[in-house]
Amino acid sequence: MRRFEGQTALITGSTHGIGLGIARRLRHEGASVVVNDQGAYDGEAIAEDLRAIDAPGDALYVEADVSNATAIRRLVDSAVSEYGQIDVLVNNVGVNSQGYLFDTDLDEWDSVFTASLRGAWLMTKYALPHMPEGSSIVNTSSTNAEMTVPSFFPYNVAKAGVDGLTRAMAVELGPLGITANAIQPGAILTDNPDEEELDQNPEIDPLGRWGRPEDIAGVAAFLASDDAGYVTGVSIPVDAGRSVSLSGSQQADLAPEWSDI
Repeated sequence: MRRFEGQTALITGSTHGIGLGIARRLRHEGASVVVNDQGAYDGEAIAEDLRAIDAPGDALYVEADVSNATAIRRLVDSAVSEYGQIDVLVNNVGVNSQGYLFDTDLDEWDSVFTASLRGAWLMTKYALPHMPEGSSIVNTSSTNAEMTVPSFFPYNVAKAGVDGLTRAMAVELGPLGITANAIQPGAILTDNPDEEELDQNPEIDPLGRWGRPEDIAGVAAFLASDDAGYVTGVSIPVDAGRSVSLSGSQQADLAPEWSDI
């Protein structure tokens, strides 16, 4: 099935983990993909591997920090210069952070919010003039957006913001024929887990297994496709049922002791 033949997808944070899984899935379905990171991985080699997939389309790597407005403009300009337009935008960049309300410092707070929220907003703002009617936006949120887990204070709040951003995008961009949705990943093993990690299945999840980038990629491809053309403004948990099963007692185990504050 090649739902994206002739289309261009720009995926931020896409040289490893969930982002790369999404890029691979869209390439297999015929898209030309623009992959991106800040230089932590060999992006050119990854783009070459994506080009080698036996499907119509191409791949381009652009190094850019998506918390920086100038870099975002350059990323968008590179994609449009190469492929003419952007049909699918996946705002995948995010920063995880552990900490409680009382011990999170300002720099950590700003880092999480800049990556998760400001980056997604600016990417969409600058890509929008190049997105035709029928385009789609997929934002990577987290189950933490709704299932607030103690000790992940800035991350919980930022991902709730991503869900709010997604709804605001859906309302404002709907009249343009552009959909905006979010995915809330659960426990995903993103980077070549060893056998010991794989044996430690999350007991709190009804399906009892770790997720893979491919699990997220399949849902992202659906939301980006015409199959989801009547779906907008929603955040879909992809979490093996974690968001409907984590008990209050399990969350309480993660709460800080008053003596820590």
